[in-house]
Amino acid sequence: MEDKRVKFVILIAFLCVLASVVIYYTGHGRNPETFFGATFASWIGGLALFIITGIIIFFFSMARPETGSFDSRARILFRGQSGQHIDYIVERIKGMLEHYAERTEIRITIRSFDVGESKYRISSSNTALVRSYIDDVETTYVSALGRNDVTSPPAGGEPNRLVYLRMNGDPIGTSEDFQNAFKRAVSCRIARNESCNVSWLMDYWVRANEESNTHTTRRYTQNLTLTFENLIPRSVNLTLNLGGDQWISEQLPSGASKRVAVLNDIWPQTVAYNYKLLA
Repeated sequence: MEDKRVKFVILIAFLCVLASVVIYYTGHGRNPETFFGATFASWIGGLALFIITGIIIFFFSMARPETGSFDSRARILFRGQSGQHIDYIVERIKGMLEHYAERTEIRITIRSFDVGESKYRISSSNTALVRSYIDDVETTYVSALGRNDVTSPPAGGEPNRLVYLRMNGDPIGTSEDFQNAFKRAVSCRIARNESCNVSWLMDYWVRANEESNTHTTRRYTQNLTLTFENLIPRSVNLTLNLGGDQWISEQLPSGASKRVAVLNDIWPQTVAYNYKLLA
C-alpha cells in the first residue's frame, strides 16, 4: 500500500512538470506582466518547492528500522545509548531468542504384537522444521530428546531403541538401546534466514488398552500432522484424544496408512494428542 502511494505521488508530480513544460514551450505564461503569466510564474515556484521538499521528505522516509540489522533494531530499545554494557545486553538478547516449529510430522508405525503380554511394538518417526523468531541472525537451537516410563519389552522381545537422531541429515550420536527411559541433548546452529531439520526414529513397546501415549510440545508449533501405519496382518483399533474429554475411535486395516490429525498453532507445553492402541 505504501509503495502504491509513493508511485501515485511521483505520477502526479511528473504530470504537473509535464503540463508546465508544455504550457511554457507553447508560448503561454512567458509574460509575467499578464495575469496568466504571473499566475504561471507563481505556479512554477510552488511546483519547484513541492518537488524539492518532496525529495527531501521521501529520502528521510525511506529509512525503515524494521529492515535494518538485528543489532540496530535491538539498540532502538535502549534509546540511542552506547557503550560496552549495551553491546553486552544486545549479545545476551541474541542468545535468549526462542525457536518455534514451523512444521512437525509424526508417523506411528505398528510393527508387531506380542499376544502373551498384550504389547505392541511401534516405530515413532518424527520430523520437525525449527526456525528462530528473529530469522536474520545466527542462533543456536538447544533442546533434548527423551522418553520416560517406557514399557519394558516382553520376554524375548526386541529392546526399546533410539534408531537415529539427525540434524539437517547429520547423525547426532549412534543408535542406543534403552530400558524404561533415555535422554540425549540436541543442539543445532541455525544460519541467517535458514532452518534446522530435526528428525529421529524410535522403536519401543506400548501396552495395549491401558497405556496413554501423549505428545507434549516443547515449543510453539505452527503445524503438526499425525499419521498411523499398520504393518501387522490384522486390523488395529485405537482411540485418539485431541484435547478435552472426547475420544475418537479409529480403525486401521492391515497395510493401511492414515492421517488422523492435523493441528495448527499449538502453544508450548501443550498436550497436542493422546492415543491408546486396543488389543
